[in-house]
Amino acid sequence: VDCRTGQVVWYETLLRITGPDGELESPTRYLPIAESVGFHKVISDFVLREACHALETVAADISINISFQDMMRQEFLQLLESHYAGGNPKKGRLILEILEQEDLYQVESCLFFLSRAKALNCLIAIDDFGSGYANFKNLLSLPVDIVKIDGDVIQRLNTDSRVMHRVLQIINYCRMADVRVAAEFVDSEHLYKILAATDIDYLQGFYLGTRDALSEK
Repeated sequence: VDCRTGQVVWYETLLRITGPDGELESPTRYLPIAESVGFHKVISDFVLREACHALETVAADISINISFQDMMRQEFLQLLESHYAGGNPKKGRLILEILEQEDLYQVESCLFFLSRAKALNCLIAIDDFGSGYANFKNLLSLPVDIVKIDGDVIQRLNTDSRVMHRVLQIINYCRMADVRVAAEFVDSEHLYKILAATDIDYLQGFYLGTRDALSEK
């Protein structure tokens, strides 16, 4: 949600699978197995295709999570070029979210992929940012459009007022770097209000969905 207008401006693509009990669940506990047998490539390609297809009908930007391994694969770049740049017109842009635990020094070797993605009008985001400070100095060397503050950092605002200092540091640093900032895991009115009072650009979390659902009734 855009913090200034209150409008939904992008959706994040999250994979869900049917668990043993028939309920939908996150695939997090299965991903190490998928990676160990090379199946993560199939998952990444599937999510990319689905996001590009959704952009044909959804009037908003859509983000997907990508890894260092994805950016190093020529096949993934080709898939991006064929499904995002080709085919039916898109109503929004694709946002590629790079996990901060990916070493940003390694990501620098993926500048060819990032430059191609930018040429296709994709946006580049760093996900889960703020758990440490090691990658701050590397941010300016990458074509980053958005930084998403780590959800665990945001949740700690509930119990530790000192964490706001770190959040404000990230926001101020990104302002100087001309990078927009999003907060994840905004799941309560309390978090919504204290973050909305800052200079942050975007908020993401279950509370925003509940608020929108209530306003429509």
